[in-house]
Amino acid sequence: MEEEVIHEPQHRQITHEVEDLSLISDYLHFIGSWELQADIPNDDLLGDILEVVIEAAFPPKPQDSFPPGPHFLPLKLMILGPDFSGRHTLAKKLTDLYGMKVFEMNKILEDRQRAIERKAELDEGKKPKKTNEEESEIFTEVALKVTAEKAWDRARLIRAKLRGIFGDELKIEEENKKPARKDEVKSQGYCLLGYPATLEDAITLEKEQSGFVHPKYLPEPISKIKQREAYIIAKPSLKSPPPPAKFKSAFDLCIILDVPLSNILRRALDRRLDHQGNMWNLTYRPPPDNLLNKLTKIEKPTEDELTESHNRFETNKPELVDWFDNFALGQASLLRVEGDISIDSIWEMVNSTLQRIIANKATVDTKPVQAPPPMPSASNQLNPSSQRNLQNVTSAETAKENTESQATLSLIETQTIPETYITMKLRHQEFTFTVSQVQEIYGMYCSIRSIYLSDLKSCIHDLNNFSQELSDRVSQLMQDFKDYLCRDDAKQGMVNEFVAALNQAISSFDYFIRKEDKQAVIEEIVEFSDTLWDVIDFKKEEDIKERERIIKDGPENQLLERVMLLVEQILQIELNKFNQFELLKHKFHTLGTSDNDSKPPEFKKISLNVRDI
Repeated sequence: MEEEVIHEPQHRQITHEVEDLSLISDYLHFIGSWELQADIPNDDLLGDILEVVIEAAFPPKPQDSFPPGPHFLPLKLMILGPDFSGRHTLAKKLTDLYGMKVFEMNKILEDRQRAIERKAELDEGKKPKKTNEEESEIFTEVALKVTAEKAWDRARLIRAKLRGIFGDELKIEEENKKPARKDEVKSQGYCLLGYPATLEDAITLEKEQSGFVHPKYLPEPISKIKQREAYIIAKPSLKSPPPPAKFKSAFDLCIILDVPLSNILRRALDRRLDHQGNMWNLTYRPPPDNLLNKLTKIEKPTEDELTESHNRFETNKPELVDWFDNFALGQASLLRVEGDISIDSIWEMVNSTLQRIIANKATVDTKPVQAPPPMPSASNQLNPSSQRNLQNVTSAETAKENTESQATLSLIETQTIPETYITMKLRHQEFTFTVSQVQEIYGMYCSIRSIYLSDLKSCIHDLNNFSQELSDRVSQLMQDFKDYLCRDDAKQGMVNEFVAALNQAISSFDYFIRKEDKQAVIEEIVEFSDTLWDVIDFKKEEDIKERERIIKDGPENQLLERVMLLVEQILQIELNKFNQFELLKHKFHTLGTSDNDSKPPEFKKISLNVRDI
């Protein structure tokens, strides 16, 4: 039999395509060539509106109803702790007062083995041995299918055991049944002793009993993904983190007996037996002096075995505590008993907690159903677009409350009006919408965003192409101008002649010739120099004229103009986005407050012409 997977698919079958924003990522995040010296102001009001609108457009699915099982029982408990922590003593008190049925994993596994053997005997035509208690068909069926080696198998065995004993629904005859004995206490539920022992045990047990899968094991909600995607438009204001959500568990209370190892050792190793089978403890229940020398020490378990058991519990305890803190277990959460506390003190804490759980359940069962609050009359006046959107929206099944400090949602379904209303609390003001109105606002956001990103991608794409073309053209221009400066023409020939003559004069210069001859050589060099300067001046004039021609008539000027036009378009795209989202804010306010007298903002037409810069 294949093991069921805890990491189940998300409840929403929504296809979400990741947007390809790589082309405009640097622009949207102001990095790279788009990096700015100053921060761009964030419209956190728009961010808050988008946050709550997206949350309302994609509400989380409420926790599923429990699978079949004895969920009708008033008390469903777990007692965890190392060996000799007092689990059995506490379970005995629970049985005496509340009639609790106690289950231990090792005994359930023994029952499984007997069920397998009984089935094998029946298959072989043998008459099975008589037992005090016949196993239910549910338990036998599961026992034959699982191996009990995995946490999932053990969880299935526990559920099958409970269903086989208690059933899935409260039976009237059992409710009215009188105890067989006067001292018999009517069963108020069950208690699992020493199980779950690990986090894996706890996760699989809860999944089997209630169907619960923790959100961290599920794909990220579509609302969170879309809220994060909206950050490129506007980020919401900073808020204090909400308190962690509490989930509904199949169990009412988990009791953890956290006893120090030193006390564990004294409880176990100080035990003694007298000849009549009476149990004594040298520390907690000392025997009479006349029996002290006649007592027999109990050898098992040893100190090493107790230490190993305690260390194993201590290793798993932090994860178990964190797991059970996820649940509002019977509105009493997790009950931890720490230190060496007397059984009477422990029982007083446990009993008072159980009484609160029973009282809370009775209050919930008898709590009258309150009528829904009146809704704004204008909310029913849906425009045709809203009516079309309404046909595509599934009504919410339950209330949703988001406890974030400044943005909360609650779904309220009425029977008198065939519409679901959503109330949003935003910045200490409440806004009420129909589901179709929320979809209308969300659709408006999607449309503005889509147009904005599409136009932006087109401009940035062209701008990148033009920029590359301009860069290539400038590089080619520099090379052409360099080649022009180094061209080989008549003037260059004159320069070459001058250099040759100068080299000849220098090489033939004799420092020992007469003074008159030296003067002649110097005059010849000066004449060559004057000629060279004339050539250089004329060449300089030509180079300047060539540079002016390039600046005036070069094709790169047209590229620069096209780039500036694209920059102008980008500024216009940003301006259009701002105007459209101002209209969205106005729609959010008018629909949420039914303020039909409010006029939409008017925007002056701004003509951008960056070519004049």
